[in-house]
Amino acid sequence: MAIQIIAQIFSLLVGIFSFYKKSISISGLTSLLIISSLFIWLNQVALLFIIFFMFASSSILSKVKKEAKKELEKVVSKTGPRDYIQALANLGTASFCMLAYVIFKEEYWLVGLLGSVATATADSW
Repeated sequence: MAIQIIAQIFSLLVGIFSFYKKSISISGLTSLLIISSLFIWLNQVALLFIIFFMFASSSILSKVKKEAKKELEKVVSKTGPRDYIQALANLGTASFCMLAYVIFKEEYWLVGLLGSVATATADSW
């Protein structure tokens, strides 16, 4: 139970920090907290770290490559902080695979989760 509380506090702090840094919108923050809570309270904190890496690395790269990204933003319709649509697009499949893994205990759902997060990470980078 202690690890879940620590993970929940950590997720909240990461979310607030990301919102403060304008990496996510309020809907993105809400989505982040819902998705992370789902992983935490279903005892999948280790899998949550994979998602955290995806989110953190993508956010850092967005800030580091800000100038280069300006050219890309001229042709891409979605710019600005990540919102709930991006959260669901990037993590919806991973969340579904995690739920299926918890229910069915079949390891191929973990492979699906990892593939989904790898794809979302590659897309975000």
